[in-house]
Amino acid sequence: MTGSTPFLIEKSDNFNRFFKKLAKAYKSDFVECIIEVLEDLIEDQYPINSRNEPLPRKIELPQGWSFHKLELKVSKGASGQIRLMYLVNIGFLFDF
Repeated sequence: MTGSTPFLIEKSDNFNRFFKKLAKAYKSDFVECIIEVLEDLIEDQYPINSRNEPLPRKIELPQGWSFHKLELKVSKGASGQIRLMYLVNIGFLFDF
């Protein structure tokens, strides 16, 4: 499957809701920044400013899934820092 990306991004309802609120506060710069980050995540799911994080003890991910946090700076100061949390499913790559 040449030319197709092996990863897709699926947005949750919570992501959509918070994205709309943040987009109103930060305007177009924020939206452009997030779009660029999401496009980059399709190509590289483990960027340098991302880290693998454990989940709370009661939550277990299925085999092949991992939880990551990506730290971004969209503006100056502490209020301009954002954490994008995402799951990566690498198990589907090996299901034939």
